[in-house]
Amino acid sequence: MNIIKNVIDKRISGIDAAALLNLSPRQVYRLTKQYLKHGTEGLISHRRASPVTITILINSSNMF
Repeated sequence: MNIIKNVIDKRISGIDAAALLNLSPRQVYRLTKQYLKHGTEGLISHRRASPVTITILINSSNMF
């Protein structure tokens, strides 16, 4: 989640965040938009009905 916050605060680019998270830049853009609109709840995968994405983001947030 810190990585997405860093993208929002323009500390890192979406491309750099994508590399850190092993996602595409488009996915990072989508996650950033969802986070701004819905907060942490917006990062939960509703297709799978499981918090897959948020788990990845929380685990990787220890990097910063």
